[in-house]
Amino acid sequence: MPGWYVLSGLYRFANPLPSTQLGAIGEKLLVNVARADLRYSGCAVINTVPRRLTEELLAFCRSLSPERPVFVRSKPSSDAQRSACFDNVQRKVERAGGSVAYGWAIWNLPGAYFEAEHHGVWCDRHGRLMDVSPQPAGFQKILFLPDPAAVYDPQTFRSNVIAAESGNDAAAAFVELARARYAILDTYRAKGARVAWLSPADQAMLTRIEGQLQALWPLLSRGVAGT
Repeated sequence: MPGWYVLSGLYRFANPLPSTQLGAIGEKLLVNVARADLRYSGCAVINTVPRRLTEELLAFCRSLSPERPVFVRSKPSSDAQRSACFDNVQRKVERAGGSVAYGWAIWNLPGAYFEAEHHGVWCDRHGRLMDVSPQPAGFQKILFLPDPAAVYDPQTFRSNVIAAESGNDAAAAFVELARARYAILDTYRAKGARVAWLSPADQAMLTRIEGQLQALWPLLSRGVAGT
């Protein structure tokens, strides 16, 4: 059965979201996406900001950019919106000068997988970086990987990049399913939508994929709560 689907990166939460059937959505449901994710998931947010720069994490980063990742303080602007980092930074530049630093926010579920999300932060007049966009649960910092080649183009969507940590078969299976899930949703994200009406075939495929993701999740999340 087709339905409305909230589009966002979903793997920073304590379980993969089921496909949300929102029914008659209306204008009032076109809210910031991350908040909607939390409301419909009914789950806690896991802090997946990496604690330290391990060699495996650095190798994952090198697969994306030759730059070195840095921890960046998160201080959202008062007018910032979730899932709109490039617009948020542009408004900050217009008010305070500086420039947009393009790159990737790097997340890690310890012992399971790494994920890179196309992201932009503010670079002030002195070259200091600050994340001016809201993060789940008010994270105080993020790990940011600069990538000057990852310039934002609203006509070209850049998908999240996800890779399993070594030696974890469950994580490898989870990542393959996550990639299949992204492949479906990215066709809708590429059109600039935050909320999309899925076809019956895509909805059925997502339902199967998410059932498999949820079955794998307990194998990945043991001991992660509170990290």
